[in-house]
Formats: sequence, C-alpha cells, structure tokens
Amino acid sequence: MLRNIFFPNHGEADLDHEVQSHLQLLTDENIRAGMPPTEAHRAACIEFGGAEQVTEQVREIQIGNWLRSMLSDFRYGFRQLRKNPGFTAVAVLTLSLGIAVNATMFSFVSVFMLRHPPGRDPKRVAVVTSINPGNGFLPDANPVSIPNFLASREANQVFADTAAADQYRSVNSLP
Repeated sequence: MLRNIFFPNHGEADLDHEVQSHLQLLTDENIRAGMPPTEAHRAACIEFGGAEQVTEQVREIQIGNWLRSMLSDFRYGFRQLRKNPGFTAVAVLTLSLGIAVNATMFSFVSVFMLRHPPGRDPKRVAVVTSINPGNGFLPDANPVSIPNFLASREANQVFADTAAADQYRSVNSLP
C-alpha cells in the first residue's frame, strides 16, 4: 500500500508486463482455436477490452489511488488560488466570516439554550405547562396564572420544589 502511495510509477512496468501477458495468452488461445495470428490478436484485444482501458481500471482500483488523486486535486486547487489572488482573498474572507458567525451563534445557543437551569439538581427539572382544551390542546397556549401556580404549589406532593418562569425572565423561585 505504501509503495503505491509514495512510488506510484514503481509498479507501472509490472502492470504493463502483466496486461501484455494476459493479452498474449488470449491471442495464443485464439490461435490454438484455429484463427490466423492477426485475427487472433484482434479478437483477443476486443475480448480483453483494450490494454490501456484495463491498465486504467487497475490503476483506479489500486490501494492508495484515492490519496494520490486527492493530493493532485489539492495541488491543482492551490495553483488556481495562487493564480487568482483577488478571488482567494474574497474566498478566505467569506470562509473566515462564516466560521466566526457560526462559532458566535453556537456560543449564544450554548449559553442560553443548552445550559441546565439553575437549581440543586438541574437534570431532574420538569416543565409543567397549561393547555386550553378549546384551543386544540396546544401546549403553552395559555400561560399559567400566578393564582393557579400558587394553588398547584400548595397542593404539590410530587415535586421537591416548584418555580415559575416565562419566556422573558429566568427561573425564579416564588416564596
């Protein structure tokens, strides 16, 4: 594998010899079948599919060819970027701004949406909402009123503690 990556032309002579020997074997079989030598060679080439096509197919299948192809693509890309410095500057600036905006947005999402709420055991926090059956049972359609919250807090026998919040303020424990 490493030989194919670092010395891609090392096996070319072996590959050419092997393809030619397969072609010669097919030609010999055709001659033994009674064909004239020129016709046998032509039929062998047709059956074999052409020496160059077979050689290219073998090169594509070789281990490490994808790395060689990728390195060739990178070299070509860098040559093109070096030829067009204006485009390169715009592309680098656009990528830099895109990465910076993405990192900033993820930071905001992480801070405000992915963090656990404050409390003793934030992984055990449950959200209780109010629904209106006349409104198609949509959650958060009606906020819980303070009197309803206080009444449910007094009747609570399931939760260790309760708190109220809305979409504009952080969670605050009510007395």
